[in-house]
Amino acid sequence: MAGVKGRLLALAWAMPPGVFPRALQVSRTLRQLGRQGWDVTVVTVDPRSEASRAADERLAAFYAETYRRIVVDPREETLRSPLWLRAWRKLAPPDDTREDNWLRRAGVAVRRELKAGRYDAFVSFAQPWNDHVVGLGIKRRFPDLPWLAHFSDPWVDSPYAQFADDMRRKAAEKAERAIIAAADAVAFINRHTADLVMRKYPEAWRSKVHLVPHATEPDLLSLLPAPSPRGDAMRVVHTGNFYGRRGPEAVLTAVAELASDPQVRGALRVEFVGNAEERHLRMAGEMGVGEMVAFCGKAGYLESLDRARNADLLLLMDAPAAVNVFLPSKIVDYIMLRRPILGITPAEGASAEALRGLGCAIVAPDDPAAIAAALRAGFARWRAGEEAFPLPDAAAAEAFHIERTTRQFEDTLRQAMDGRRRRR
Repeated sequence: MAGVKGRLLALAWAMPPGVFPRALQVSRTLRQLGRQGWDVTVVTVDPRSEASRAADERLAAFYAETYRRIVVDPREETLRSPLWLRAWRKLAPPDDTREDNWLRRAGVAVRRELKAGRYDAFVSFAQPWNDHVVGLGIKRRFPDLPWLAHFSDPWVDSPYAQFADDMRRKAAEKAERAIIAAADAVAFINRHTADLVMRKYPEAWRSKVHLVPHATEPDLLSLLPAPSPRGDAMRVVHTGNFYGRRGPEAVLTAVAELASDPQVRGALRVEFVGNAEERHLRMAGEMGVGEMVAFCGKAGYLESLDRARNADLLLLMDAPAAVNVFLPSKIVDYIMLRRPILGITPAEGASAEALRGLGCAIVAPDDPAAIAAALRAGFARWRAGEEAFPLPDAAAAEAFHIERTTRQFEDTLRQAMDGRRRRR
């Protein structure tokens, strides 16, 4: 262990081979921490228990030797809970047995690891939020262990938050407050999320808050085939799933407006890589743009990255909002690929702030006419042999490089550790 900066124990349900935005960012950071001198162990879910989820084994292999993994299987059908617990569940059944098993079994795995060896810090990564609930239990059992709760996105304040009833919402609010009160440090991706979450807590708690943005990882590009040459049609690509108020409707409307121009109709292709609803496919057909728009379905992460790398224009799409508090992780993938980006995002918020800093174009998500105008202008430049939009500024992109963001993460860990020592 000579030369090791410290030993870090992490709890992260979302990890490769699972293809989740959170899995990509957490594995990226843990890998880089190892390269910067940390000895890292992560407690995560057994991927065999999530067989229905999108998986990318090549991506998992890329990270396999960079941190030690301890897997937890939450399946009751594979690993039966003790008799006393099964009996108790007949009296008070949980909403989700797997979720309840993850809480219990992940907590056991973390406690067992802490008892077996010395760790300098513990970090829990949200998504699911129950990772922090486990973290809170660990902090209560090991109060001198520095704990970083990495939220990334808002929890109870999220516009996408869904609770079955008011009782469950209040339980989540109580849990979030207890977590932030107990943690030695709390991390968010951007200031808009931090402000939204922390506005309801004592001002003194703001001293725990740290901002660590998503990270690009250029080493991943070595796993992709060589870029394809420019084609006969301008390829516009969006990667990621649609859900809630974030959908392709405005873009489809914009494409339908452009379709009246024969030149555009013959040489503009829009690809949505990720899950979409059947109604979106019907909408494209009803608008008469079925041959211009392709819904490609879910793909492995490296496959989606390859599709994006060969695009002439990449779309970043956020839901309409007065202030957008989310910074999608796809933004750093797009930056890493060095392709033009059009941000379809509210004028105020995390995405707009990042894209403006990179010199990228922005248009409102609830303005199909403006989206059409931007695509028309980009198409004209592409037809002239130019880039559809300016490439992301290379100097500004350095703020998202994995080496820089992991140093920020490491500084956050150090401050959590130093603060814990001062409070002893």
